[in-house]
Amino acid sequence: MPKRVNGSAKQVFYLQSMLARGPWARHQKTVTPFFICAWLVAQLAQAAVESPPATPAAETDQGYYSEFGEKKAENGHSLAPVVGYDPTYNFVVGAAYFYVDSALSFSIDANTNFSGVYQFHARANHQFSKRWNYEVRLAGMKGFEAYYGDGGETLPSNYQLLWGDRYSTRLQLSHQMTDQFSLGAFTELRGRREGSSPTGPYPRVAPDQNVGAVGVTLKLDSRKDKTRSNDGVVLMAEVAQSFPVVNSPSQKAFTQLEGSFVVYKDVMGDFFPGVVAAFQVAGGISEGDVPFAYRYRFGGAGKMRGYLENRFRGNRYYLQQTELRVPVWRMIGGALSLGFGDISDRDFTSPKMCYGLGLRIGIPPDWISQIRIDVGFARDQSGVFAEFGQTF
Repeated sequence: MPKRVNGSAKQVFYLQSMLARGPWARHQKTVTPFFICAWLVAQLAQAAVESPPATPAAETDQGYYSEFGEKKAENGHSLAPVVGYDPTYNFVVGAAYFYVDSALSFSIDANTNFSGVYQFHARANHQFSKRWNYEVRLAGMKGFEAYYGDGGETLPSNYQLLWGDRYSTRLQLSHQMTDQFSLGAFTELRGRREGSSPTGPYPRVAPDQNVGAVGVTLKLDSRKDKTRSNDGVVLMAEVAQSFPVVNSPSQKAFTQLEGSFVVYKDVMGDFFPGVVAAFQVAGGISEGDVPFAYRYRFGGAGKMRGYLENRFRGNRYYLQQTELRVPVWRMIGGALSLGFGDISDRDFTSPKMCYGLGLRIGIPPDWISQIRIDVGFARDQSGVFAEFGQTF
């Protein structure tokens, strides 16, 4: 007797067959792993959206403060010194400042390792009307970045330093169509210049470039409280198209499509308020002549913690990351993490896995932001990673 197939499984088989016949058939090896992960998380998303509302914050036990690192007030600021250790840059010293109110938020941080590396990041978001807001992002680095080669099969022994400068800037305008759905348009510019090593000649990896792009974004956010990531679904997608820059006329066109699907679920309810499971599925694919500055990267504090920064680079990737976030005491929390994915210039070959644990610490005086410190482990690398805010 043939085995019975449930409705969800039928949907998977049907859509996979469409992929095999449709215009994305030549990308089936790229799309299929990402689609299967997205479908699995979609089942969790349905449970999250259909579940009863979470217990109001006023009714929770304040001994388990569920918004660790996030102040309940709508405005405030945080100032933090940056003193730490990074596996790539060694000891790092700097400072960071965050400000939030109902219509305007911005942050800035800068650091150095006193070995020739200087970095800064700035970000501002202004809601200038009921439905409109704009966001500005700036970043710059002078010094070196880690380079292991290209593709998803690089080795720790390939490690070398790429000296030079790089920068990125982005301006985005967004319109809130409904309480949950928004559309945006953006323009950005990224550039890099390779320089000589302090110790002598260096092998050039890529040409100096200034590359511009324009694109559109969409975001679906079902969280009941947008300042708290403890219940709901966030879907984001972005399409970018390059445009020629005056001093880089030889750069050929490219297109990128990238998306992220995140589910947040308070898994313990009233028994242990504030324990949140966060699931993320993400992926990206590129077509055309993708410049060095726009290649996707695995490793470091953001994607696949456990591998060191820039361990893998490629033109396409898929990724699944899971975190269990547990409040510990007041503004201190903990997290367990697990991730897998792959990145490549062609077909995916060998999925990578990493796991780890970390702390989340609120930043005074108003506790509106937090710093996360994670210890990550992978197949052939491990490290301690520090960054501001949640991973996703």
